[in-house]
Order: sequence, then C-alpha cells, then structure tokens
Amino acid sequence: MQEELTRLLFGNFTFFAFSLMGFFAFMKQAEAPTAIWVILSIIAFIVASLVIRRLHRAYVFYVLTFIYALINSAMLFDTAFRLVFNLKEFTGWQSSLVFSFGVVITLFGFWSQFQIKSIQLRASEKINIRSGRLNLVSGFWNFQSPIHFDAPETEINKTRKLNQLSKLSPIITAFGFAIARMLTGETKGLIFGICMYVLGCTVLWGYAKHPAILFQLMKWERERKILIRV
Repeated sequence: MQEELTRLLFGNFTFFAFSLMGFFAFMKQAEAPTAIWVILSIIAFIVASLVIRRLHRAYVFYVLTFIYALINSAMLFDTAFRLVFNLKEFTGWQSSLVFSFGVVITLFGFWSQFQIKSIQLRASEKINIRSGRLNLVSGFWNFQSPIHFDAPETEINKTRKLNQLSKLSPIITAFGFAIARMLTGETKGLIFGICMYVLGCTVLWGYAKHPAILFQLMKWERERKILIRV
C-alpha cells in the first residue's frame, strides 16, 4: 500500500516538472504553474500514509488512492487547458465548446474504463479467490497477493505485447523530435498542451480500476453480509 502511495507522489512531482517545462517554454509571458497541486499531493500523501497504518476496511485504501489520482490528473488538466487557452485565441463560445468537449471525453473515457474493470473484476472473482487475494468466507483482502482482472495467462500475454511495443519508443522519440523541428513555437505549445491533456486522461482512466474495486468490495460485503478487511 505504501509503495502505491509513493508511486503517486513521485508521479505528482514528475507531472509538476513537465508543467514547469511547458509553461516556461511556451507561455507568452513567463508564468509558473500553480503549486497548489503539489501542496495537495503532499498533504494527501501524509494523511493517506497515516491512515493505512491503522487501516481495517479494504475499500478505504481505494478511496484514498483514487482521491490522490484525481489530484495528479487535475494538475495535468490544469496545465493543458491553461496552455491551450493562453496560446490560442478563442471567443467565448469557442472556449466553452473546447472545455466542454474535453470534459465530455474525459468523463466518457473514465466511465467506460470503470465499467470494463468492474465487469472484469466480477468475472475474475474465482481467480482472485484461488490466488489468495480475496477471501469471501472470513472476509479478507490480501494486498500481498496479486489482483487479477483476467486469467493470469492472458495478463502475461498482454504484458509481453506491451514490452514489445515499448521497444519502439526510440523510434517514436526520434519521430517526435523531427516533427518538433518543423513546427512553430505556438504550435509546439498547443501540441504540448494536448499531450498533457492526454496524459491526464491516461492517469485518470488508469485509476478507474480503483473505484471499480471499491464498489465491488462493498457489493461483496452486502451480498455475503461480511466485512472485507485488510
């Protein structure tokens, strides 16, 4: 649990560094991104670290981590929209349209990921029981055992494919540098802002599995009339 919180804290600092790069490189006026998200992240890390030391109910951990993920993704969305709206002149209705479109895409993607992970988790109930992650007799959720959203063999194949795709990263990086040289400063800034928005969606959609786990744990508790403890 502590490793997950540390990973989120490291991600927050990394995203803030990206935000600094974007603001100082592309803003028309030197304007630093707000540090409020870093402050909130540190507060959330301290509070969550204290809570998990005395954590009893398993679902509480996923409440904490999802709140943390919201802070991290909010930082990226803040950077993205501030860059786009400062670099591109929009009328009032155009600004509302762009912002609304971004919100709709974000929420739709999050809801889709939440539904997918919820279905996968319900279908993997027996797999998680066999792996020792879940005990529905005594009510136990073992964080030391792996959680499965699919058959272990399928997950291994997916990981193997992702590792193969990661080998293309040098080519993608070189392609990105080539495109960057052909674009103007404002266009680069807009693309950077869009990339920050996509990264924010990636963080938020990736952590959609946590509320899926949260609600499924509560559903198991209601159905089995047990308390699922850590």
